[in-house]
Amino acid sequence: MNPQDKAKQAVGYFAVDTYVRSGMKVGLGTGTTAKFVVERIGQRMQEGSLKDLLCVPTSEATRKQAESLGIPLTTLDGIADCLDVAIDGADEILPPTLGLVKGRGGALLREKMIAAAAKTFIVAADETKLVSNGIGSTGALPVEVVVFSGSHTKRLLSALPSVKRHGGRAEFRKRAGAATGEKNGGQEDIREEDRFVTDNGNYIVDLYFTETVPDLHEMDKELKSIPGVVETGFFLDLASVCLIGKADGSVATLTAERK
Repeated sequence: MNPQDKAKQAVGYFAVDTYVRSGMKVGLGTGTTAKFVVERIGQRMQEGSLKDLLCVPTSEATRKQAESLGIPLTTLDGIADCLDVAIDGADEILPPTLGLVKGRGGALLREKMIAAAAKTFIVAADETKLVSNGIGSTGALPVEVVVFSGSHTKRLLSALPSVKRHGGRAEFRKRAGAATGEKNGGQEDIREEDRFVTDNGNYIVDLYFTETVPDLHEMDKELKSIPGVVETGFFLDLASVCLIGKADGSVATLTAERK
């Protein structure tokens, strides 16, 4: 196991051992760190140290992993009030507010629904996910859009003042195994049949920036003002705690500082 995976395993296991108790209703995240969270819950249930859990997965991939480990599952419709805790990873974490970018794995809508439905939302990530000054330095900001007139929605996203101000460009995410498309104006022209489709039947438009974005709330508001946008990869004012795993097995805890 490489150092980054060791850090992900350490923080995923720590999150479960610290925040999950028998009888809880738990949201299960998606991604390379969240896999270790699900793995640890399965281990603890087999040992008998965790009992009577009811979990809600954020993606079909997580559902399949959890089912293989015998973890009892439901949807948010099967929860009477709210989840006790949700544990998920992040693509970028911006201290001190703990503003997040999530969704590079394609599950942002369900991830946000489940995070918002939890009393406590715990982010478990390795230290490479920490960013400073703004988001967008390590990859794209995902935006989930409806399939109908998707290219029209993508054009509107590209034209937003906050997107243009930070050198943003919009690209449809390509499904795994799709052929390379033709270049159009320096960008790959991805055909409809080659576009990535989410578990909810939508497209993802990835926004790439040449300058980091410090005002997450402003951009989030602009993005959501476009008809056809389902949800954004900004997770703002949701994280209670961010757990940061390190290669030596240690875990640091960050708490949100918000006005």
